Amino acid sequence: MAASAGGGAVRALSQKEQDIQMMLAADVHLGTKNCDFQMERYVFKRRTDGIYIINLGKTWDKLQLAARVIVAIENPQDIIVQSARPYGQRAVLKFAQYTGAHAIAGRHTPDWGAAPASVPTGDGWDQTVAPVPVDGTVPPVVAPTGWESAAQPTAQGWE
Repeated sequence: MAASAGGGAVRALSQKEQDIQMMLAADVHLGTKNCDFQMERYVFKRRTDGIYIINLGKTWDKLQLAARVIVAIENPQDIIVQSARPYGQRAVLKFAQYTGAHAIAGRHTPDWGAAPASVPTGDGWDQTVAPVPVDGTVPPVVAPTGWESAAQPTAQGWE
């Protein structure tokens, strides 16, 4: 009886709460001892040992936003994912493997942030891209420079 009551309590959780519970179990909420001023709004609190605890509710909301942006792109080869950090490179490679996106695992060309650039991938894909900030401060989403609210992805690329 107790097992079924516990199972019912878990089922009563919303999908967001269940996903946050899984992120807690995977220690996604544990940050580092360094906190950039741009990340302060995503920090829940700081432990006594100096480790920052990340607000998983805000993390979940950003993941949902990123998922909506990615799903809106018809051709997965128009997506570039990147991580210069060693602990993010495996995730970038796995994401690209499962979605068909292009992965950049490692450092990028320094002039990328300054101006739009062509992305050399070795397979002939040469799309002009520019970083598109999701909320004005974090530029993780990349879209073609022709991106407008009326622009739509096509089989040949963006128009």
